[in-house]
Amino acid sequence: MILKHVLPTTATHFFTLFFLYAEIHLRLLKLPGRLYQRWPEILADVPHRIEPGRKIPILVICKDAHHFPVTLIKIRLELRGKQYEPQKIVLSDEPQILNQRWWDKIFYIEPPKNIGSEFLIDVFVEVIKKRRRKTIQNDNYKHSSHASFKIRLAKTSLPAFPNQYSGDLHSHSNFTNDQVEFGASLHSMRTMAAAMGFSFVAVTDHSYDLDDKPDNYLINDKKLTKWKMLHEETGQLNRERTDHPVVLIPGEEVSVSNRLGRNVHFLIINANKFYTGSGDSGERWFQTRAQWSLPGFLTDLEDGALALAPHPFIKKPLLESVFLHRGSMSLDDVDHERIDGLQILNGVKNPAFYRGLRYWRRLLLKGERMFIYAGNDAHGNFNYYRQIRVPLWSIAEKNHYVFGKVRTVLALPERPSLPAITAALKSGNCYITDGPAIDFFATGEKQTHIPMGSKLTGEKGKIRLSVKSTPEFGTIKKIVIYHGKFRERKESKFKEIAL
Repeated sequence: MILKHVLPTTATHFFTLFFLYAEIHLRLLKLPGRLYQRWPEILADVPHRIEPGRKIPILVICKDAHHFPVTLIKIRLELRGKQYEPQKIVLSDEPQILNQRWWDKIFYIEPPKNIGSEFLIDVFVEVIKKRRRKTIQNDNYKHSSHASFKIRLAKTSLPAFPNQYSGDLHSHSNFTNDQVEFGASLHSMRTMAAAMGFSFVAVTDHSYDLDDKPDNYLINDKKLTKWKMLHEETGQLNRERTDHPVVLIPGEEVSVSNRLGRNVHFLIINANKFYTGSGDSGERWFQTRAQWSLPGFLTDLEDGALALAPHPFIKKPLLESVFLHRGSMSLDDVDHERIDGLQILNGVKNPAFYRGLRYWRRLLLKGERMFIYAGNDAHGNFNYYRQIRVPLWSIAEKNHYVFGKVRTVLALPERPSLPAITAALKSGNCYITDGPAIDFFATGEKQTHIPMGSKLTGEKGKIRLSVKSTPEFGTIKKIVIYHGKFRERKESKFKEIAL
């Protein structure tokens, strides 16, 4: 949800927003743009996929109503599919005043029968502001499509082998909250993850948001109230008993400088220390210097924290490069012994993913023990996301960078816990996927079970590899295994198996 309300702003913030993002309540010299409105952001969201036997959660959010109070009258939805009579459901018809900074609520509906695997949902929110009544379909952003939510009702569970658990390692909650963007509440993230069949979620909010005052993103908070709240609330939710438990992992996306002095992002997961990083926050005009260099940051990082480079090789847009001094990582930047791995799969298999795959292979051939991970960089987007296309003028809508589209899968001997998840990620006992599952381990002369990510010693050994898919994700037609030679720093095709 990269649409954000801001009231009176400084020239610094205006130029940053105008040239980079802009949003729906910003005005130039008191002249409103095409997207401007004096209403709070009101939007709904639903998961893009539902596991078998799970209820469908319907999320409704009202943001910044403390500036623009409204009275909520009714929430209803319409559900339809091919050869299926449209169904109308009232979720709430009890009026209530919304005047707080953040309000959200989840409603549940039973999966419809005989509707097929895919169907559409529209959520209608009726509100009143100063006697003016408005019905909002899915969102109230001007000039958006208000498109229906497409939902896949899975007939089979996510492909997995015994003791395998899926998760998203890069997501943002509403602790990421500034003049540019905001995410979803922790409770909503956990609920949506459970409905999708996920077992863990890394909450990796921006460092330049976690050091702000809870009620004012323009003022830094030396007490780090938001950072402490993130850790306290994830711990509290993890202790609650639920039918489908999801472990929330507290993390941070830190802005640091690479070898060229450009601002890049770095993920730390399960750290006990806060790391300042505001070089690309846009909080101070023409002050884009990062507090940490990447090598210095990695040297200071505690041993127990997971350190990974998110979307390291994505090329930054020109305006971000000019005004926020952002850049991409190089192979030299990520060739560091303290880095556990690279999050090269970031919501979509784009050119940056394949570039990351090539760079990762080069690191492996150098003898570096480094792993790869997947995340979606979702900012509270569970079905599709909305973003400014032309500042002050138009909105773009896309169906990638959506929570749960790609996933990291762990092999664990027991139910996931925070220590077990962190240990498995650091050891590389995991794989990334946008669908199918894999089980991969080796046996040696003296070792009976060597999981993926481990070392095989001795002269002889066997590899056992199994794959699994479902009709939802398609048929696996071929498996290719590559073999790397460290001395020659070359790899070759070891075996190709047609299925």
